Parts: sequence; C-alpha cells; structure tokens
Amino acid sequence: MSRRRNLFIFVLLTLSLCCNLLLAIIVSRLGIKTTSEPSQHVCNTSSSEQSEPKSPYAGLERDYKIPFSWITDYSSGNEEAANELWEAISIDTGIIALSSEEITTKDLPQSQPFPWDTDMSIYLVEGYHNLHCLKNIHRSLVEFRNGLNQSRSWPHITHCVDALRQDIMCNADDTPRYSTQSKGKATGIGQYRRCRNWAKLEAWTKQHSSCFKFINETDDDLNNLERFKYCPPGSPYTEKVKQYFGDLVQ
Repeated sequence: MSRRRNLFIFVLLTLSLCCNLLLAIIVSRLGIKTTSEPSQHVCNTSSSEQSEPKSPYAGLERDYKIPFSWITDYSSGNEEAANELWEAISIDTGIIALSSEEITTKDLPQSQPFPWDTDMSIYLVEGYHNLHCLKNIHRSLVEFRNGLNQSRSWPHITHCVDALRQDIMCNADDTPRYSTQSKGKATGIGQYRRCRNWAKLEAWTKQHSSCFKFINETDDDLNNLERFKYCPPGSPYTEKVKQYFGDLVQ
C-alpha cells in the first residue's frame, strides 16, 4: 500500500513538473515578437521611465515621447516636398551669445567675442551643428542623384559624416529596438522612446539670440559681421546694429 502511494505521488510530481516546464515554454514564446509586420504602438516602459538629469545648458528633460518611424515627411516618396523641408532647415538660432557669467558657471572654453556686447561670446549649439551637417549631406546626395556639381567640398561632407559618427558614439543610445521576422528586417517601428523637445531647445536659443543669419553660406570672403545684423524684435542690440550699419536688415 505504501509503495502504491509513493508511486502515485511520484507520478503526480512528474506530471506537475512537466506541466510547469510546458507552461514556461509557452510563456517564453509568447514573449518573443514574431509578427511579420512591425507594431505601430509599442511603448518602451522599462528604461524610458528612469530618471535622467536635465541637460546642462538648456535644462532639457527627456519628457517627449516619439516613436521610431520608417518614413517621415523628410523621406517621403514626394521628393520635391521632402527636399523643400530639408532646404528649410535653419541653424540661425543655434548661433547664440552667452554672458561671461554663464560661461564661467558652465565652465565653457573661451569663444569669439560677440560684436554688440563685450561681455558676451558666440557659441554654436551642438544640435544645430548636427542639423547643418545633415542638411549638407542631404544636399550633396540630391546633387549627386541629379547629376549636378557639388556645392559643398568633399572635406566638408566627410567632416559632417564624421561629426555625426562622433556624436552618435558620444550619446551611446542603448534603446533596445524590437526585431521582426519580416523580409525587410525592420526594427523598432512604432516603438516609443523618450526624447528632449526640440521646440524647447529652440526657445532657449532664441533667449540667447546673437542676431545671426547664415547668409551667403559658401562665401568665405564675406565679412562675418554682416551675418550678425539680423536681430529679432525686442533685441537689446538693435540700436547698436543700426548705429553700425545705418539700418536694420530683417
């Protein structure tokens, strides 16, 4: 009797173990993305919710959720419209003027003096430099595609490609993009990530306007001061610009 009871218990335990193993396999497989088309509403909630310090200069937070996209207006099939968007990219507000106090507080290296205030210096915000480089690379590709002469030098373009490489490796984005079994091997499409809000960065740069406008981009002989006479309304430097140039160019 005792031997039968022990055998019965052994059978039950064996069946239980097999069931648990089977359940674990099922759960594991359900947890793997196997759809042939990427999801459009996947939100990363593991790493994205972790707190991160504000950016050191503009005080930006990663409080803006944006999904990875395969196609945007900048890469649409309407090449004319896409090219217009690329050409409309401006880095003007990314050339900023910072006070000596801000420079010292943020431990920034000394920079060229701002022409309208001896206490200010001129800096180029990194994000705007990257956009400038992307715009130049895109322009070079369009010119090559259409059989046109290159308007930007080869060293300038290779500098831009390398500058983007440096920035990508500096930021070391560790977001795990989900994969699929689709033929296109698309990854992460529709998956949300936390970003900084570009509009907030732009608002910060406008608060530190240097009255800059990137006119005649390829003219190396242009007096650079000519690019610092485009002050926005309400700028404290408007009168000094008028005194120097005689009128204010908008």
